[in-house]
Amino acid sequence: MYYNKKKRKKSLDLVKFITAIIGIFLLHVVRTCYYQERNIANMDQKKLLEEFEMLRKEMNKLGKIFGLDNKKVLELSRKIDKIHNELSKIQKNK
Repeated sequence: MYYNKKKRKKSLDLVKFITAIIGIFLLHVVRTCYYQERNIANMDQKKLLEEFEMLRKEMNKLGKIFGLDNKKVLELSRKIDKIHNELSKIQKNK
């Protein structure tokens, strides 16, 4: 009888160990996915900021040449507004 109890304890210890290893692995996978999503979001944010800045400069240049009522200037302004809204959504999700 004593041998069986000892063997059962070893089996339970092994099960606990395997469960702990699986838990650690799953935690690692979840963290990796989370950081990859954040990196993608940061890359998207960086691209949006670059596009925002490029459009802003173009709008300023065209605004000085043609005036602020020009169709191209207004179109650029709408694009900038859309990018600004996307950036705001990204900031709220962080």
